[in-house]
Amino acid sequence: PVLGLPNIAGSLTLTAGGVSIPSGVSDYVDGSFVGSYTATVAGNYTFRVLYEKQQVYLGTVTVQPALADPAHCIFTMGPASSVVAGVPLSLLVTTRDSYDNNVTNALSILAANYLDRLRSQLQPITLAAADASGTGLAASVTLVRTGTFDFSVTVSSRHVLGSPQSVLVTEDPVPSPASSYAEGSGVVGGQVGGPLSIRIYLKDRLGNTFARPIPSLPVVYVFWPSGNVTAAAVQQDAAAADQYVATYDATEVGVAQVRITLSGVNITGSPFSVRVVASMASAVTADCLAVGPESRTATAGVPWQFVVQAVDSTGLYLRRGGAVVTAQLLAVDLTSGSLSAMAVDQNDGTYMSRWTITRSGTYNLVVMLVGKPVSRSPFSILVLASDFSVAYSYAKGRGLSVATAGAKGSFLVWARDSFANPFQQSAGAPSGLMTVTVAGSDNVAASVNVLDLMDGRYSVEYLLTYSAMYSATVMGVAAGSGTLTGSPYSISVLAGPVDVGSSDLFGEGLSSATAGVTAEINLDARDAYANPVFDISWSPASCSFLGPSATFTYFKGMANTYVISYLTTRSGNFQLQFNLSTSFRQAFPVVVQASDPDLTACTVDGTGAVEATAGQTASFLITSRDIYGNLLAGGGYTFTATLLGGSPRGVRRYYRAAVTDQGDGTYKGTYLLTVAGNFTLSVTKSSTNVGGGPFSVRVRPAPMSTVVSAASADGSALQAAGDGAVVLISARDEYGNARADGWELFTVNYAAATDTVARKQQTSVTDFLGDGTYRVRVLVTSSGNYTMSVTQRDAVLSPGAFVLLVSSGPLSLSSSSVAWPTLSSCSAALCGTVSDMTSVLVSVVDVNGNIVSGRYVPLLTLSITSSSGLAMSYPVTVPSDGSSPWAVFAATRSTNYSIAITADGVALQGSPWKMTLVPDSLSNGGALVGSGWGSGSAL
Repeated sequence: PVLGLPNIAGSLTLTAGGVSIPSGVSDYVDGSFVGSYTATVAGNYTFRVLYEKQQVYLGTVTVQPALADPAHCIFTMGPASSVVAGVPLSLLVTTRDSYDNNVTNALSILAANYLDRLRSQLQPITLAAADASGTGLAASVTLVRTGTFDFSVTVSSRHVLGSPQSVLVTEDPVPSPASSYAEGSGVVGGQVGGPLSIRIYLKDRLGNTFARPIPSLPVVYVFWPSGNVTAAAVQQDAAAADQYVATYDATEVGVAQVRITLSGVNITGSPFSVRVVASMASAVTADCLAVGPESRTATAGVPWQFVVQAVDSTGLYLRRGGAVVTAQLLAVDLTSGSLSAMAVDQNDGTYMSRWTITRSGTYNLVVMLVGKPVSRSPFSILVLASDFSVAYSYAKGRGLSVATAGAKGSFLVWARDSFANPFQQSAGAPSGLMTVTVAGSDNVAASVNVLDLMDGRYSVEYLLTYSAMYSATVMGVAAGSGTLTGSPYSISVLAGPVDVGSSDLFGEGLSSATAGVTAEINLDARDAYANPVFDISWSPASCSFLGPSATFTYFKGMANTYVISYLTTRSGNFQLQFNLSTSFRQAFPVVVQASDPDLTACTVDGTGAVEATAGQTASFLITSRDIYGNLLAGGGYTFTATLLGGSPRGVRRYYRAAVTDQGDGTYKGTYLLTVAGNFTLSVTKSSTNVGGGPFSVRVRPAPMSTVVSAASADGSALQAAGDGAVVLISARDEYGNARADGWELFTVNYAAATDTVARKQQTSVTDFLGDGTYRVRVLVTSSGNYTMSVTQRDAVLSPGAFVLLVSSGPLSLSSSSVAWPTLSSCSAALCGTVSDMTSVLVSVVDVNGNIVSGRYVPLLTLSITSSSGLAMSYPVTVPSDGSSPWAVFAATRSTNYSIAITADGVALQGSPWKMTLVPDSLSNGGALVGSGWGSGSAL
């Protein structure tokens, strides 16, 4: 590593647009540098690193947009804030991060929906990419019901810019005859002589209530059976702008035609067949009609009524009472319970049921006449919440009690009406509902943002940067409404995370320390707004060394002051890193000095501390260290090194080694010995051994010297043919040290007197006797005198040539033989005459055919036995000149004999031999007839 390089810089340049971003470079003083930069514009950058204005690196960096930020995303919709039912609405959401970079992957954290206020229905909206770039999300929504709809778009549950927005959906400009309809006795029939009434409901083409003014009223004509025509007067219902009523008298019995037109076009069902009778029958349950309010909606706490029209079996409206009508309200969500009531008989064929419902929600109204449900029963009734009430509203959330300086605090307000029903008001800022203030005793007030979540809840966010106690007040806007229960709330704003820019680190431990000695650093902890931080969550990762291990201890000092102590046992130049929070990251170069020297921690290393070779300089290295093993780099110490070992004569003596200070905390020791053997190396400082010494050093012999080494015949062993001639070799180096490793190779050269060319045998050591002595066996099969020499790599060992006497081997019975020169073969025996001397020659040899001599010469004996049992023994003479042994004997009787020859008591091969002797002449001149031992033999 190269330390302390100056003038390193890096830069980023946006490929499109030429935006250049400087980079800060920090030297970690260990050969590494850390560069940092902050890019706020997404795109592709060219990345350059310069050293001394020379480019040393060139690459590309792609900066991705950050996550979508609701404060920078934009929601727009059109074509207008008021549209006609059935006209598509276009929604566009532009997603951007906090630096206004377009974000293309925000769908996972983005939600869009709209709320139907009248029906309290929340519907999700599916967004899709507006174009190929993916930077905008779009949707098209077509609303077919009239009313006010609140559209909202949130990112991570927070409204984007432009959200929420309200849209008023109105009916078509003109009513639709096809969707309009009429009800009442005037389109069904009744009793002659009585009035018949008609109620006309105007609708647009989508079935929405049409309450706008119309240029001309509906027209009603009654065509009687007699041909008379009655025009019924039509007027608008003052209580319902979408409804028109008409009344006419039933003047004729029979079926009349009632035609109702709107702008000259018949409405649904027109013309109607109306039947007029002389008298009415009783009410029929299945045909009774509910003629209550068209909207089927009510408000909590506000009286509401429902009307049932009794009808007879012919479908005519009854004009008298007397029936029993009951009604029951059942909550759909099963949490609001149920209500039952008797309908009030109006004595005109109608029955009125009145209700005051206090729990909002959807109900089913079950109407029974004479114990059976009327037509279209049950009916769906929507009960809306009443006006906002602070008495029943409440707030919850962590932000009501605690917050962090610089971070948004938040809590939720559950808006309720006077019956504790969830309250929903129109979209937009709830300035007409409640006010929220967060302020401190020193008149420090927070900016407060209130968002309608469209479900009866309101999200309140505030931001404070000064740590103190604050009061949050939630108050209704309406006069005399007061504050929410529990308001005002006490909020403790705590300091934020420790900030490197506002905090202060000081103390000697920031720059220097000593190995094994505790160093201290002081921290005046403050957040980004200079608030004192009184509580820091420390962890082992809060502080660390780049390189050595260290033990850190944290404890709190006075107020917001903290003391960090650390202990390391390794010296050197290091980086002390602090990672106390995501914003507090800082590194300091620290020089850790070694502590006082400790000779027991010093080390002695190198080959010379273990082994050496005679005649060659050996070296070892003394490294001075403190008790923790740190190098004492200054030098300046004096070390003494001696070796104690044997000499060639076995006398132990001291040898001095030279020690040189190398000035970097290491010391080089050298020595040269010519005596091989085991030595003890002692490295001392003030008579104290260093590094666990003394050390055992083995000095090996130098390479073998043929001048000093010697070869000779082994005089202690008998050299016999076939056993191998034994040669003794004494291997020595040039200093006379025995080559005691047993790995030398030699060539033995030898020649007999009769050889014209010397024989060679390259052999490995047969026996290594230690102390550099080798016993080599050379295979020689012929006895005699040999001239021998030993070479190694063509160099002759001292004394050069020497003589080796090789004797015969021991007697071989199988190789020895016997000859009978004075006898001849006859039949299966040997034959001769009694007057001649009988002689025998014995050839005694070893397995290689050498005549047995020396210590291997045997005792030969000849034994002869006649057929009559007479036995005699004769010695066999062994000549001293090495010729064959022989014996002579005479037999005077002509007979058969058995002859045995033994060597040291062991019979020779062929023994015993059979011999027949005959007289030397025939006295009668006739023939000699005899028989031998062999069957059928004759002489």
